[in-house]
Amino acid sequence: MDWFRFYSGALHKRKVQELPPVLLRRGWNLLCLARMSEGSLPPLPDIAFHLHCSDKQADSWLQALTKARLFELGEDGRVHPHDWAEHQYCSDNSTSRVSRYRERTRELGSKVGGYLKHKDESSTETAALVCTVDLTPNSALTT
Repeated sequence: MDWFRFYSGALHKRKVQELPPVLLRRGWNLLCLARMSEGSLPPLPDIAFHLHCSDKQADSWLQALTKARLFELGEDGRVHPHDWAEHQYCSDNSTSRVSRYRERTRELGSKVGGYLKHKDESSTETAALVCTVDLTPNSALTT
Protein backbone atom coordinates (compact mmCIF):
# COMPACT_ATOMS: atom_id res chain seq x y z
CA MET A 1 0.00 0.00 0.00
CA ASP A 2 1.41 3.39 -0.97
CA TRP A 3 -0.68 5.57 1.33
CA PHE A 4 -1.50 6.04 5.00
CA ARG A 5 -4.32 7.69 6.92
CA PHE A 6 -3.81 11.23 8.12
CA TYR A 7 -6.75 12.52 10.10
CA SER A 8 -8.16 16.04 9.79
CA GLY A 9 -8.25 16.22 13.60
CA ALA A 10 -4.53 17.04 13.42
CA LEU A 11 -5.68 20.56 12.60
CA HIS A 12 -6.80 20.93 16.23
CA LYS A 13 -3.91 19.13 17.98
CA ARG A 14 -1.55 21.52 19.75
CA LYS A 15 1.30 19.05 19.61
CA VAL A 16 1.08 19.15 15.81
CA GLN A 17 0.15 22.78 15.21
CA GLU A 18 2.80 24.22 17.53
CA LEU A 19 5.65 22.46 15.73
CA PRO A 20 8.07 24.62 13.80
CA PRO A 21 7.41 24.23 10.04
CA VAL A 22 10.64 22.27 9.48
CA LEU A 23 9.64 19.70 12.13
CA LEU A 24 6.12 19.42 10.73
CA ARG A 25 7.56 18.70 7.29
CA ARG A 26 10.07 16.18 8.67
CA GLY A 27 7.28 14.57 10.67
CA TRP A 28 5.27 14.01 7.49
CA ASN A 29 8.34 12.56 5.79
CA LEU A 30 8.89 10.21 8.73
CA LEU A 31 5.26 9.09 8.52
CA CYS A 32 5.93 8.17 4.88
CA LEU A 33 9.01 6.21 5.96
CA ALA A 34 7.00 4.47 8.67
CA ARG A 35 4.42 3.44 6.07
CA MET A 36 7.12 2.04 3.83
CA SER A 37 8.53 0.11 6.80
CA GLU A 38 5.27 -1.47 8.01
CA GLY A 39 4.72 1.08 10.81
CA SER A 40 8.18 1.55 12.27
CA LEU A 41 11.06 3.76 11.28
CA PRO A 42 14.16 2.29 9.67
CA PRO A 43 17.59 2.65 11.34
CA LEU A 44 18.94 6.18 11.74
CA PRO A 45 21.38 6.01 8.77
CA ASP A 46 18.46 5.08 6.51
CA ILE A 47 16.34 7.91 7.89
CA ALA A 48 19.19 10.35 7.22
CA PHE A 49 19.57 9.03 3.69
CA HIS A 50 15.87 9.47 2.89
CA LEU A 51 15.70 12.92 4.48
CA HIS A 52 18.91 13.99 2.71
CA CYS A 53 20.66 15.02 5.91
CA SER A 54 23.32 13.87 8.36
CA ASP A 55 22.71 11.21 10.99
CA LYS A 56 23.10 13.93 13.62
CA GLN A 57 20.42 16.15 12.03
CA ALA A 58 18.01 13.21 11.58
CA ASP A 59 18.54 12.23 15.22
CA SER A 60 17.86 15.81 16.32
CA TRP A 61 14.56 15.92 14.42
CA LEU A 62 13.57 12.49 15.67
CA GLN A 63 14.31 13.49 19.29
CA ALA A 64 12.22 16.66 18.91
CA LEU A 65 9.29 14.74 17.39
CA THR A 66 9.55 12.13 20.15
CA LYS A 67 9.55 14.88 22.78
CA ALA A 68 6.42 16.31 21.12
CA ARG A 69 4.83 12.82 21.53
CA LEU A 70 4.38 12.29 17.78
CA PHE A 71 6.81 9.35 17.73
CA GLU A 72 7.65 6.82 20.44
CA LEU A 73 9.97 3.95 21.16
CA GLY A 74 8.08 0.69 20.86
CA GLU A 75 8.45 -2.50 22.86
CA ASP A 76 10.34 -3.94 19.89
CA GLY A 77 13.07 -1.30 20.32
CA ARG A 78 12.08 0.53 17.13
CA VAL A 79 10.61 4.01 16.78
CA HIS A 80 6.96 4.18 15.71
CA PRO A 81 4.54 7.03 15.05
CA HIS A 82 2.38 7.54 18.14
CA ASP A 83 -0.73 5.28 18.00
CA TRP A 84 0.19 4.07 14.50
CA ALA A 85 -1.57 0.70 14.80
CA GLU A 86 -4.75 2.35 16.10
CA HIS A 87 -4.95 4.78 13.17
CA GLN A 88 -3.60 2.59 10.37
CA TYR A 89 -5.82 -0.44 10.79
CA CYS A 90 -6.17 -2.73 7.78
CA SER A 91 -9.82 -2.42 6.79
CA ASP A 92 -9.38 -1.30 3.22
CA ASN A 93 -9.49 -4.77 1.70
CA SER A 94 -12.90 -4.91 0.05
CA THR A 95 -12.49 -8.45 -1.29
CA SER A 96 -14.70 -10.18 1.28
CA ARG A 97 -17.37 -7.44 1.14
CA VAL A 98 -17.51 -7.57 -2.67
CA SER A 99 -17.61 -11.40 -2.60
CA ARG A 100 -20.63 -11.32 -0.27
CA TYR A 101 -22.36 -8.76 -2.51
CA ARG A 102 -21.75 -10.82 -5.64
CA GLU A 103 -23.05 -13.96 -3.94
CA ARG A 104 -26.27 -12.11 -2.94
CA THR A 105 -26.59 -10.81 -6.52
CA ARG A 106 -26.25 -14.32 -7.94
CA GLU A 107 -28.91 -15.56 -5.53
CA LEU A 108 -31.38 -12.70 -6.02
CA GLY A 109 -30.93 -11.43 -9.53
CA SER A 110 -28.71 -9.10 -11.46
CA LYS A 111 -27.46 -5.60 -10.81
CA VAL A 112 -28.80 -3.03 -13.27
CA GLY A 113 -28.20 0.71 -13.07
CA GLY A 114 -26.83 0.56 -9.55
CA TYR A 115 -29.86 -1.27 -8.13
CA LEU A 116 -30.48 -4.91 -7.49
CA LYS A 117 -33.01 -6.15 -10.05
CA HIS A 118 -34.75 -9.39 -9.17
CA LYS A 119 -35.33 -12.05 -11.81
CA ASP A 120 -38.89 -12.94 -12.72
CA GLU A 121 -39.19 -16.61 -11.77
CA SER A 122 -41.80 -17.31 -14.48
CA SER A 123 -39.75 -16.14 -17.45
CA THR A 124 -36.24 -15.33 -18.55
CA GLU A 125 -37.20 -11.71 -19.22
CA THR A 126 -37.29 -9.07 -16.56
CA ALA A 127 -40.75 -7.80 -15.68
CA ALA A 128 -41.30 -4.09 -16.34
CA LEU A 129 -43.65 -1.70 -14.60
CA VAL A 130 -45.81 0.11 -17.14
CA CYS A 131 -47.52 3.34 -16.25
CA THR A 132 -50.13 4.87 -18.57
CA VAL A 133 -51.50 8.37 -18.37
CA ASP A 134 -54.66 9.51 -20.09
CA LEU A 135 -53.90 12.87 -21.68
CA THR A 136 -57.41 13.55 -23.04
CA PRO A 137 -59.12 16.58 -21.50
CA ASN A 138 -61.53 15.81 -18.72
CA SER A 139 -64.95 17.17 -19.64
CA ALA A 140 -65.72 18.04 -16.01
CA LEU A 141 -62.66 20.32 -15.88
CA THR A 142 -63.22 22.11 -19.21
CA THR A 143 -66.60 23.63 -18.51
